[in-house]
Amino acid sequence: MTNIEKMSLAEYRDLTDFPPERQLQINNSGMKNYFQRDYTIFRPKGRKDFYLVYAALGWFDIEYKGEMVRVDRGTCVMFLPEVPQLISFTTDGAPTIFYAHFTGEAFAEMVGSMHFDPITFFKIHDCTAFEILFNRLVKNFLPLKAFNGRKPIYTPKVIGLLMELLDYLSPSRAERTRPEQDAITAALLYINEHFREEVNLEKYAEIAHLSLGRFSHLFTKKAGVSPYKYVLSLRIEEAKELLMYSSMNVSEVAASIGIAEASYFSRIFRKSTGCSPTEYRNRNGSRS
Repeated sequence: MTNIEKMSLAEYRDLTDFPPERQLQINNSGMKNYFQRDYTIFRPKGRKDFYLVYAALGWFDIEYKGEMVRVDRGTCVMFLPEVPQLISFTTDGAPTIFYAHFTGEAFAEMVGSMHFDPITFFKIHDCTAFEILFNRLVKNFLPLKAFNGRKPIYTPKVIGLLMELLDYLSPSRAERTRPEQDAITAALLYINEHFREEVNLEKYAEIAHLSLGRFSHLFTKKAGVSPYKYVLSLRIEEAKELLMYSSMNVSEVAASIGIAEASYFSRIFRKSTGCSPTEYRNRNGSRS
């Protein structure tokens, strides 16, 4: 999302952004589904409290280091106080989320001891147990909210449930991750299945939910080669298998891996392996 697009967003109106009043307090918690309409939360100055949001189903996007990145099922995100927040929920992603806003000196000390980044991403290993616990927190919090109105809640039961929830974010129980790494992995998985198709950097970047330049940089950093060379390597390996284990001729092998011209295929195959496709087959023996 560009700066111009952000300028058109209305700042989210928070009614539960309470400052710390107790050692431990929960300002808000709930579960929401976004199946029928798009919804954007824009807090340019963040909130006074900590914000925990978890994708139980589907996916949503948040702004992270100037890019919109995807948060998919099983991922939990923690925002520290006063960290800007831009979160986009869409019908395409159809997410179901759990969330909690909390604060207090004891929470600040606990979170500080875990050395969270301003925005920290966690992959939850036991999603079922985590979701059951989050659901229990919400179900215990909402009746108190209905009875007390929009006020901080600090009863022992809901605080205890939140403490259990935060324990899932400890190094021994959750894996801290960077969304860019997960995004490149998603693109790699897609390319591994679609390498026979025409190379489409824009499509790969879209899957990673990154700009084209950012995607190319991060892909090369992770894979060790550019997207083009990565696709080429997959095609060459597939061609080797076909030459060894099938009776296809060179033109058929080329077409099978997504290369229309046999002469071009032979040229890049020789450059990669040091021999022509026919020489490779003769050396290794057709095993069809």
